[in-house]
Amino acid sequence: MVRGSGRWRHILLAAAILAVALPDGAGAGKDETDWPCPGPKVERLSLAQVWRGELPALPAGSWAADREIAPLAARLASPDLPAGEIARLVRDFARRQPPENRRARLLTLLQAVFETVDGQRRRVIRRVEAFGRNQKRLVERIVADTEALEQGRVPEEERTLVEARRDWNIRIFDDRRRMTRVVCEEPDRYERHLFAVARTIRTVLEETTEARS
Repeated sequence: MVRGSGRWRHILLAAAILAVALPDGAGAGKDETDWPCPGPKVERLSLAQVWRGELPALPAGSWAADREIAPLAARLASPDLPAGEIARLVRDFARRQPPENRRARLLTLLQAVFETVDGQRRRVIRRVEAFGRNQKRLVERIVADTEALEQGRVPEEERTLVEARRDWNIRIFDDRRRMTRVVCEEPDRYERHLFAVARTIRTVLEETTEARS
């Protein structure tokens, strides 16, 4: 029988349920078995999701050699950047552009920030998947050790070691489980930031258009 408190029995049951449910859990298709989050995995965003209207017809990455836009896009891509700093950077950039090129330059900046943030977000998604894989591996180890102990397949002289290993993995699993919500919110944080930058660029475009009319 499994030794330990009722708390560990509850956690072990949750782990066993996860082992069965995760491959077809809420928001995950059969090809997304490492995705630990309740919502669906959205691998990539599209610029049309964050911008309605005219979009720059530029090849991906064509802005990378632009000595003004590339470093600015890298700064604006940080999801920790406050809204006030986003507005200041975009407005300063807009003021430096000739009026006849301002709209095109702001839309190029938008594309640069989008591609940068989307790339960062995809790396975050890889980390979330790695988190899910690690949880599944812990579940497999917990279940394997528990079954071996319950079925008498562990020599008596090794039981203490196997039980300790099983209980340690349960603790790790439970600690990480508490982090799942924070881990799953990280891709959304990048997406929300991208929308914030796009709104700021739209606002600055509207302000400069009104000023010229």
